[in-house]
Amino acid sequence: LNVARLRDALSQLPDGAIREITEVLLDALAGREVLDRLLCGVFPRLRPDLAIRVASECAPADPDAWLARLINRWPSPSGIPDAALRQLLSLDMNTPKLGPYLNEQIRRCLAEGDLDGVLELDELAKDTLPPTDQIWIRLSTARLLLDGAPGQARALLLSAAEQAHGLADLDLLAELSVTLRALPSPSDGSGRAAVDAARGLEEAIEASAIVTEWRNARDADMTARLEPHLSGRVLHIVGDRRGEWADDLRVALKLRDLRWHESEKGKSPNLEWVNKFDKNRDLVVLIWTNVGHPSSQKLDSANVDYLRSRGGRTHLLECLAEWAERQ
Repeated sequence: LNVARLRDALSQLPDGAIREITEVLLDALAGREVLDRLLCGVFPRLRPDLAIRVASECAPADPDAWLARLINRWPSPSGIPDAALRQLLSLDMNTPKLGPYLNEQIRRCLAEGDLDGVLELDELAKDTLPPTDQIWIRLSTARLLLDGAPGQARALLLSAAEQAHGLADLDLLAELSVTLRALPSPSDGSGRAAVDAARGLEEAIEASAIVTEWRNARDADMTARLEPHLSGRVLHIVGDRRGEWADDLRVALKLRDLRWHESEKGKSPNLEWVNKFDKNRDLVVLIWTNVGHPSSQKLDSANVDYLRSRGGRTHLLECLAEWAERQ
């Protein structure tokens, strides 16, 4: 059998004749490799049911090529017939290209109420896709389950959050965090795990190299804009422990001094200096998240104007920037 000549001759025939001959070949010929070589060229011209049968018979001979042919034949996951979609996913290929088609099959299973099918597809994603794509699939699945099966959605999201730690895809971490926080609160109080997972993802985002670099650049810009307003002044920070960045900030802002009045657990900061406060020279920032009410009362009693800030360099700079805008 001259397969090449027969393949070339077959491609020259009208569509109707191609279909008839293809059906005969599928019934009469054994050997997937021969069928693969004969029918790969006419596959795009076959009607969907016959194309699916050809793909089913030929794909094992060359899974990579048939994956490409199926995707080229049905580039939109929403338009692929059910049988073709099942055939595509049965190729067991480790490629992100399958991600949208997995999502589509999950959507169809959910539309039919087939939760077992959804969970099987989640397992398929574990076996066939890279970790980031697996988590995107699990996130998409959980979102589809939120209304009808919030318990399964929560389990999938918690699993995805655990798997996502250490990945550099900040968009994925952020989407997971938002979805976890959108979960309805269960009556048994188990929603705490979702809140903790969301917080962990948000902390991972904050600690990432790209966010740290962006924050440092933003802080440097704010510092440069604040310097004309604070040069020569004494900055008092009341509460919290002295930040390791305090000396660098004093130099960058050209402060006369930066005096940090530290607080400890159960112990208020020393405020004896308030009697010597000079409003033309001194600026006070109260770290309200780390001091008790008595500290603010003492500042009020001494008629000391002060700003209120959360702890940390960025929050302090944002507080000072808001003050500078009012000057």
